[in-house]
Amino acid sequence: MAELQLRLNGKGFTRWVSARVTRSMQQLAGDFELVVGGAWAADGLRPSTAVGKACEIHIAGVRVQTGIIDSAPANFDASSHGLRLEGRDRTSDLVDCSAPAVQWIGRTLADVARDLCKPFGITVIDRAGLKTPFKTYKPHDGDTIFAALDQGARYRGVLLLSDAKGNLVIDRVGSVTAADTLELGKNIISGSGGRDLRECFNTYTVKGQKRGSDPDATAQVSATITDHQLITRHRPLTIVCDGPVTTGAARTRAKWEASVRAGRAQAITYKVKEWRQSNGAVWEPNQKVMVIDPYNDINEKRLITDVTYSLDDQSGEVAEITVMPPGAFAKLAEPEPEREDDDDGY
Repeated sequence: MAELQLRLNGKGFTRWVSARVTRSMQQLAGDFELVVGGAWAADGLRPSTAVGKACEIHIAGVRVQTGIIDSAPANFDASSHGLRLEGRDRTSDLVDCSAPAVQWIGRTLADVARDLCKPFGITVIDRAGLKTPFKTYKPHDGDTIFAALDQGARYRGVLLLSDAKGNLVIDRVGSVTAADTLELGKNIISGSGGRDLRECFNTYTVKGQKRGSDPDATAQVSATITDHQLITRHRPLTIVCDGPVTTGAARTRAKWEASVRAGRAQAITYKVKEWRQSNGAVWEPNQKVMVIDPYNDINEKRLITDVTYSLDDQSGEVAEITVMPPGAFAKLAEPEPEREDDDDGY
């Protein structure tokens, strides 16, 4: 069994009643929960020595998360102690904190991200190799740093992720392929999920307004697509855009709604017995993986969106791996058109 170690205050801790570490494409900052009890909790692990401290989590010597301990609720009496350490990736500050009222001219998304992340000591890694600058880029008032950068990421068709070292990574969807196959009856212990079509429709219409040459004049814009892949009966959905939109952007939004809703409706979570693949690498999100699951009629590559490394006395070491069709992140694979320059930013 691989060892899960918390490195905190210059010490390493490995003896857990239970442990859970999650990384996800669906949220920038992963999280963790580590539970200790009895004499283990007294070995330098107390709320006063843990909360607010930087830490690292390693699996078999490989770092999988770098974060901050947000809280440490404890149960104790004179002779026993129980402590739960809860925390998130370093990038949680980007999710929580407000962006400054600054405007950039002729800078790339990576340039803007580095400026915004510098005060937090967070390094930005641009794996997508973005070269095209924005004409102008300005966060909306009240935006968090992540919200400000996420809108720009959509314009450039890229993804914002945290890596194991707490860096902000700009990447493309499914840029790496997993070494192993997920196969029911072999390395898959069990699965859950399947299909949930409550948020799916067969006709998607996006409506909005387009600015004319006269700043006070607007024109109605509408685009409709149909998707009979999952829903064959009449089931329409109309979406009204908040801001100005072009016909092309409305059609892109309609295609995205169809692809993302269909993809996320087919999310399945598999449990496998090892945190690591056969080549020693840990399972990670944003990897494409071959899935062979006859029960769910799957024999194709899917996208790993979430990975949870868990440990307890009953199940031992388990990796919970959520997969979806790559279309679940279709908007990130097809850039949105850049918004016209205005006082609202971007």
